[in-house]
Amino acid sequence: MRFQTRRDFKADKETSNDLKAIEILLVEDSDADAELTCKALKNGKIPNSIHRVIDGVEAMSFLRRLGEYESVPRPDLILLDLNMPRMDG
Repeated sequence: MRFQTRRDFKADKETSNDLKAIEILLVEDSDADAELTCKALKNGKIPNSIHRVIDGVEAMSFLRRLGEYESVPRPDLILLDLNMPRMDG
């Protein structure tokens, strides 16, 4: 499965405890690593909504809610790759 940049990934939000889904910002330029991370989080017990950007510049725009990110939710957790193009983590 190939991921597109800036695509939102959503895990199953229905649990027996009706927990509120946590918002996760995944900053990862590797499609393979992003896929693995999303699969691991989907299999977890905490409902989540994953938003992916591919570099630090996009991450800063997401966090500042600039441009196309003006209506995105504030993330509860940020998973950050350390070696990326344009701006490292």
